[in-house]
Amino acid sequence: MHENGFFPIKHFSRRVQESILEAFDGRCPSTSELAQLPDVFLLTLPGFGPKTLRKIRALTAEGSPSPGHARTGAFRPLRTEIDRLRRELGDLRDEFEHRQYDLRRRLDLISTEMAGQGPAFERKA
Repeated sequence: MHENGFFPIKHFSRRVQESILEAFDGRCPSTSELAQLPDVFLLTLPGFGPKTLRKIRALTAEGSPSPGHARTGAFRPLRTEIDRLRRELGDLRDEFEHRQYDLRRRLDLISTEMAGQGPAFERKA
């Protein structure tokens, strides 16, 4: 865990910092408090997306083990797999967003070209 136990919000944009503080009534949460918030909730906060969520999960996973972790050591391989799957899911989302952007850009270019040549297409028909 980080030196004072507080989550290091200074590593994030101002918008994300404000969202975290607002979610905790104006105070900086501990790393473990932030770790307990579900991904679905975090993704509804302003400034949060897959990349921010991955960064937060990486920081909350770095924490030193809590007293209950001694009994859950057997789950470490599962936790590693969960983290890997979350990263893979985030990578797929990023790839999808990039491809979607590219396809929309191409559609816009074609639509613009067709609109500019509209009368020419009508005369040929």
